Amino acid sequence: MSMIWFSSKKLEKALSEGVLSDWEKAKYLVLMAVLSALSGSAYLPRPIYGRRLPAEIRAFYLAFGVIGMLVVYFGIKRCFNTNQKIDAERFFERMACLSVPVSAKMVVFCLPAFLVVLWAAVLLGRSHSEPHEETTNELVVALGCLGPVLLYLYYWMLNRSFARLGALLRGGQE
Repeated sequence: MSMIWFSSKKLEKALSEGVLSDWEKAKYLVLMAVLSALSGSAYLPRPIYGRRLPAEIRAFYLAFGVIGMLVVYFGIKRCFNTNQKIDAERFFERMACLSVPVSAKMVVFCLPAFLVVLWAAVLLGRSHSEPHEETTNELVVALGCLGPVLLYLYYWMLNRSFARLGALLRGGQE
């Protein structure tokens, strides 16, 4: 069976029927680990020297980072608790597998939104004869606020997928 990229419901059904081999399930975990490792490279283009963000903007980033870590912790905990209500078995394989279609949906949703925001930022930057630092800082803060919100949406969708899997394992349809 090939990897199921977008359909949480198909993957939930395959997991409930036990048709995926251990290696097929492990590929989902490997994919998520690789994508997580690649996300760190997004910070590479940032210049080490040059214009530094103001202290208050850096403080916002720190706050967004802490909030994001809390969202991840409580999101995983909620998925774990939902899995405990199902049968308290195979949490890691389910988490790895179900993360793939949820992540794919997030990329499909977020990429166009990100491109629109980037396009607006470029247009806004061109409308001023010289760089407008206040507008840039506001954009940075606005984008930073989205991080925890998108993480919450991700774990909400993932928990729903666990709940639907539980319904399938109990013999019901959702």
